[in-house]
Amino acid sequence: MTMPIIASCGQAVKHPTPTAMPLPTDETAESPTPATAGASPISDSRPTATDVPTAPEAATPVPQPTAFANPSAALPRSLPHELPERDLHALAERLAGVPKGSRRTLDAVPIEEQVGDQQQFFVVDIDTDTTYVVDATLQVVSPNAYWYVDEALDISDEDLQLAASEYENSIRPRMLEAFGDVWNPGVDGDPRLTVLHSDLGGGLAGYFDSRNEFPRPTHPHSNEREMLFMDGAAFRPGTPGYMKVLTHELQHAIHWAHDQGEEAWINEGLSEVATELVGYSPTFIEVFLSRPQTQLTFWVEGAGSIPHYGAATLFMLYLLEHYGDSGSLHELIANPADGVEGINDFLRPHGMTFDEVYA
Repeated sequence: MTMPIIASCGQAVKHPTPTAMPLPTDETAESPTPATAGASPISDSRPTATDVPTAPEAATPVPQPTAFANPSAALPRSLPHELPERDLHALAERLAGVPKGSRRTLDAVPIEEQVGDQQQFFVVDIDTDTTYVVDATLQVVSPNAYWYVDEALDISDEDLQLAASEYENSIRPRMLEAFGDVWNPGVDGDPRLTVLHSDLGGGLAGYFDSRNEFPRPTHPHSNEREMLFMDGAAFRPGTPGYMKVLTHELQHAIHWAHDQGEEAWINEGLSEVATELVGYSPTFIEVFLSRPQTQLTFWVEGAGSIPHYGAATLFMLYLLEHYGDSGSLHELIANPADGVEGINDFLRPHGMTFDEVYA
């Protein structure tokens, strides 16, 4: 599920990692959470700090730098408040041998896929943090989506048709109005979104992985299309639980198209707001109410993340109820400022700040 990962309070690490929704469970202390996924051509590691050796007593004096006549003129007047968005394509050009100036979209003209077509897809194994390949068949084509099923699963056309109908007639129109669209026609030039049903394992209900939004030279495990992953082994397509997860992940795909570096607590909170907007109840609020000490702006990567979903959901619902409405959502996700700064921008016309609202 997640998109960006929250590494510390108020700071997002801009990794294009899967944004994954855990399966609801009563074992909240051991609840599965989003995890980073897959191999990447770019190392995400950071250099390790090296101790500075102590100079011996007889060390040669170090020359002192020449002072500027006006020292303040040599210093930047202000440091950038926001880190730049992490651009995977630009990093691949600099560090992974991708030719500079190469296209961010596919060169080929898209061919409309047909029912019965078979494709291979990369899928993330959250448990082992690896990527594997599945064979899938296209069972349903709707006006705005391809509905693929892993050949290891048995899902009826009728169930998929029900899910596709609900998506096309209810979920997608409401999401377009409130949040906007996914990247369209996107990396592949095809206006249809792909929904792949597979056994995701690891207590994972579904996920969105932004690495699929890049050509394969940029990331070798890209499926090169706008795509959502659904656990077809855990959810029957067309049921309320399934449609809720699909809506949650759709918000992540839309959010990525408008703001690729948003912090997880905002992104996840808005995904749960999206489920309520289209007529389903948010999932994790009661878990948070049993743990009200949960920090809002911090997102964990291990057990116990579910209360954070509830905290983020309640805050976003409160924010929109008192300082906006569903028509304000697009303004919120399109703001390039992330985290608390983005909330401050949203509240500025009301003469309020995040700290004042949250106090």
